[in-house]
Amino acid sequence: DQVGLLGLPPASLSTPDLLRSIEALEQSGQNADRYAIALWRKLGMPLGTGAMALLALSFVFGPTRGVGAGYRVALGTFVGIVLYFFDQMSIQWGLLLNLSPALTALAPFVLIGAVAGLRLRPAKVLVDGNQLPVLPMLCEAVVGGDALIAEISAASILAKVQRDRWCAEVDA
Repeated sequence: DQVGLLGLPPASLSTPDLLRSIEALEQSGQNADRYAIALWRKLGMPLGTGAMALLALSFVFGPTRGVGAGYRVALGTFVGIVLYFFDQMSIQWGLLLNLSPALTALAPFVLIGAVAGLRLRPAKVLVDGNQLPVLPMLCEAVVGGDALIAEISAASILAKVQRDRWCAEVDA
């Protein structure tokens, strides 16, 4: 039964089959990295899906001034193809350089998330109060904003919790 599993491509195996294959290969003293990479890729798939969704959103809701929808679609397609090839090459590099299977499998997902994070910029900054900071995007001052706007209220709570932690740390 295990011999049949080892004849299949690692990506086509289920998670339990990958675990059994890795164990069998390691017990026989063989290299199980291909199967470990496939296992980590399956486990990291939610991370990869989230990163790709963020990347797609960055092209949909990215800067729209002076850039047509066709250009954004073409650029998004090009970036997607480049990232796909990088993903495939990183697996081969990981095997060639004998890198950790977890690092080899998850690094492309982290890279995609980083690219998406760099592309996403806030369209508007809401500030509680009447003075605006100098920022390279649209800002709006809202007097009493923590009582009027849920996002400002949430940010205010997070800032106060962080301030309280810092004060407790400094006081200790």
